[in-house]
Amino acid sequence: MKPPRICYRAVEFRAETTGDGRTLEGYAAVFDSPTRIDSWEGTFDEVISRGAFAKTLQERTPVLQFDHGMDPRTGSVPIGSIQRIAEDLRRHPALLHVMIHTDPATDGMVMLETPIGAKLADRFAAAWRSRLAAADVDVRHVSGVETSPLATALAGTFPAERYAQVRLSVSQTFFLEGRPSRWETLKKLLLDSLVLVGNEIVVSAPESPSTGPC
Repeated sequence: MKPPRICYRAVEFRAETTGDGRTLEGYAAVFDSPTRIDSWEGTFDEVISRGAFAKTLQERTPVLQFDHGMDPRTGSVPIGSIQRIAEDLRRHPALLHVMIHTDPATDGMVMLETPIGAKLADRFAAAWRSRLAAADVDVRHVSGVETSPLATALAGTFPAERYAQVRLSVSQTFFLEGRPSRWETLKKLLLDSLVLVGNEIVVSAPESPSTGPC
């Protein structure tokens, strides 16, 4: 049984030295991140998908309540006013650098190339290849290729465990009339599948200080 505390928190809180001392700023919810909920409804894991709030935020500004208005001390009375609220595409812990080229030699093919010893890039490319192959795209993944001087310089700038380079080569025939799959169709498929891959790849983010009950 929980001790009789006023509230609990499982995320980091920080007090700034500037400001009025009465304003809160931060993420109200994080997308695609399982969260353990322990409430009057029971204990369960909740995952909020990207775009879940888009329609509601376009129509109205939510009411700021304590405990969803279920607390007997405050009820449904607003505890503050929301000055600004919007969906934010929170950054992935890893940085993926995709270099796009056209290739006259690969008829109707998509080629994914990753540098020598680039484990994170190989993971991205393998997952991306699986997604594209499932959509009937002729796709190949070649690992261990030589990189350009620019790519080598970039790889030395960012931490290896959180930086990935993938060279994407598409056949020039995708830009010709009469192809079953034109470039605009392929481009949308590439982008949509890459978003899904980004959600699949788990990369450890830098740890932040933990806090206990307030």
